[in-house]
Amino acid sequence: MIAKRIGRERGQSLVEFAAILVPLLMLLFGILEFGRAFYSYATIVNAASEGARYGILDPNNTACIKKVVENYSIALGLVDANVTVSTPSGVGFDKPINVAVTYTFTALAPYIPSFTFNGASTMTIVHVPSTLGTCPFP
Repeated sequence: MIAKRIGRERGQSLVEFAAILVPLLMLLFGILEFGRAFYSYATIVNAASEGARYGILDPNNTACIKKVVENYSIALGLVDANVTVSTPSGVGFDKPINVAVTYTFTALAPYIPSFTFNGASTMTIVHVPSTLGTCPFP
């Protein structure tokens, strides 16, 4: 009697595995995409901060500030169009400099929409050189 029962349940584990495989893979890809999105957001925010940090020492050199941001977030492939540098009160000692970075995150998994991440940093200018400094970044 037990042998008959085992014979009827041979494919049960295969059916259970097939039923759980799709939700398990969806969960796995969701975790991976969330990690990629979190990394992208953290990189954008830190890149804006690094750009502003350089900008407080050489606020007139916006090309180099943008290069600092691009070098910090090299894995994301940012370009100049994604970086905005502004000095709303003009360039001068003890005035603010703003660096804003925009990045569109595109997921690798299907059915996940694209997100736009914005990172911004405002710092106070502490040094205004009399001449435009050379950019130490290639």
